[in-house]
Amino acid sequence: MSMTPEELARQQIDQKLSQSGWLIQDVKAINLGAAQPNLNTSIVKSIIVPLPYRQEHSIIIKEIEKLLSIISSIETTVVSNIRRSQSLRQSILKRAFAQKLVSQDPVDLPASELLERIREEKSK
Repeated sequence: MSMTPEELARQQIDQKLSQSGWLIQDVKAINLGAAQPNLNTSIVKSIIVPLPYRQEHSIIIKEIEKLLSIISSIETTVVSNIRRSQSLRQSILKRAFAQKLVSQDPVDLPASELLERIREEKSK
């Protein structure tokens, strides 16, 4: 059975936390009720939330901030490139309709005459 990327990541994180000596408690294993979870103080107090040491916490925060900065930069680039591609598309279409994309062959008829010929042939 293949795992989703989220399940795989969760498994890897749990494994690393377990290897580091942190106690992991599966919150899903706590019986919280059916439609309306029965969540009380004793259940909340029994949930163990692993916290890194302060030094590790600082390293984690710095890494997260670095990655968020990279994500923001990539997002800016993507938005910019989308706008640029839309502009280029409009420019290409404008040039195509103005017949400026390729040099015209003097033997070719203008588009208006070709369209007129097509209309004549359809009416026959």
